[in-house]
Amino acid sequence: MTTPPSSAFGRYLRSERKAERYSQAELAKLLGISPAYLSEIERGTRPPLAAERWPALIKALPRVTMAELQRTAAMTRPLELDLAKVGREQAELALALALRLRTGDLGVDEAKALLELVGDGAAPVRAHGRVLDTDGKPLTGRAFVYRLRAGRGWSAVLGVRSHASRAAGPLDGRHAVLVDKPVDLLGAKDPAGAGFFDVPGGLAPGDYALDVHAADGRELWAWSLTVTDGAAAQDVRVVCAATPEPDSPRRQRR
Repeated sequence: MTTPPSSAFGRYLRSERKAERYSQAELAKLLGISPAYLSEIERGTRPPLAAERWPALIKALPRVTMAELQRTAAMTRPLELDLAKVGREQAELALALALRLRTGDLGVDEAKALLELVGDGAAPVRAHGRVLDTDGKPLTGRAFVYRLRAGRGWSAVLGVRSHASRAAGPLDGRHAVLVDKPVDLLGAKDPAGAGFFDVPGGLAPGDYALDVHAADGRELWAWSLTVTDGAAAQDVRVVCAATPEPDSPRRQRR
């Protein structure tokens, strides 16, 4: 028998609790709720755990992420949209998608394509670490953040402008989109340390590359920056130089 989708949050919570080898009584105590209440949440007979208790849950279960809590809670609760506050086109789009979801007329490939365009709506989390060159030495300068997505070849989109470059290595076969998050790579005299960066406002969970404009004038690609829960700093290493295509339009710098 298939478990009803209304228990998505409960299934996720139960799986993560068991992975950390907590009993329901032990976890309930940490969350300040009764074991019976936790049991009902896991079975899906009660709504998801209140959002104000999520920080305590994340502290108790290290693998749990805010993004996944939001996703499974949204799958569990009915989704309410206030279409009075949006324009006509947005309202019509929402209604068309709702109808196609209800009738099962939205294919997997089409849904993936839409997610590539609009993102998954996950809340941003901290993205921080150091940028290192191929010898493991910290780089100073500035970097631009690109979200990596699936796709043939790749292009870097800068607002209404665009440019194409050739990059060998893991970036091949990915689509890189500028998320308009320039970051400073700190110098050796900074208390945080040389090469350190901390993306303002954080980033939505996913994979990213950095277009590094080093202090010595070099432009380099560094990856991968894999954003999950923002708990740990990451070393992001230079993989190759950013070299314009011979037949591409001249790149317009910011």
